[in-house]
Amino acid sequence: MIPDYIKPFAYQIPWKSSSVHSGDHLGIQRGLGFEYKGNTSLVDYPDLRRMDLRQTLRDPYEQVQVRLFNHDSITGLCLV
Repeated sequence: MIPDYIKPFAYQIPWKSSSVHSGDHLGIQRGLGFEYKGNTSLVDYPDLRRMDLRQTLRDPYEQVQVRLFNHDSITGLCLV
C-alpha cells in the first residue's frame, strides 16, 4: 500500500539508456523489445527466431532478413 503523501509523477528522458537491465526506457541495445526498429540481414544479426519471411522474399539481394526491435532499459534517477 502506498501512503497518501507519495504522489506519482511522469518523466521522460531525451536520450537512450545504456543500462543492461529491463525497464521502461528505450535502450541502445538490440533485443526483444516491443518497438519495431527495422530489418537487417541474418549475417549482421544471427537470430533465426526473428526471421521476416515476407521481407526475405522481397529482398533483391536474396538475403535472409530478420526483424530488429528496441530493447527497454532502466535509467537511474537521482531525486533531490
